[in-house]
Amino acid sequence: MLTTWHGNAADGADQYFVRLSNAFADRADTLRSSADGFDGVSTALGVLADGLASALQDAVDAVLIALASIAAAGCLAEVPIVDIVVAAVGAYEAYRATKAVERFVRLCQDAWEQIDKGREGFQLLAGLLASYDVSTRFPTAPYVNGSLPQPRTPTPVSPRGPGAVSYE
Repeated sequence: MLTTWHGNAADGADQYFVRLSNAFADRADTLRSSADGFDGVSTALGVLADGLASALQDAVDAVLIALASIAAAGCLAEVPIVDIVVAAVGAYEAYRATKAVERFVRLCQDAWEQIDKGREGFQLLAGLLASYDVSTRFPTAPYVNGSLPQPRTPTPVSPRGPGAVSYE
């Protein structure tokens, strides 16, 4: 653009757009590091979701196996010796199911605590971003092309009395 546009307006536009470009470039590193943080959070949440899904699947499997073992123990209650073995297996499977459900509940509680800590971190980040003063880096006024018609501004005119305003 500046190869065909010359003069004071071109110089002013060049300075304005260089300042604007630099202001965005200054923030690029901050935004990139924020992106890395958000990427880490999303990865951690993905791992957390996978762990919870796995724990829930283990708990459901253990409950179903325990129910099947208890049902088998009921069916084989009439067979001597086998009834004792099947009842012992059913009791063990019920114990395993209880532990699997407890593990899932504990993981859910841990996940809630971590999510709550993450929420606090995001609130802190939002507070920092909200209080960030961009006026010190970005150009203070938008670029105005001097060759275009400008808005008219009121100018005081005294013939009509003190404080009268007219557009000229």
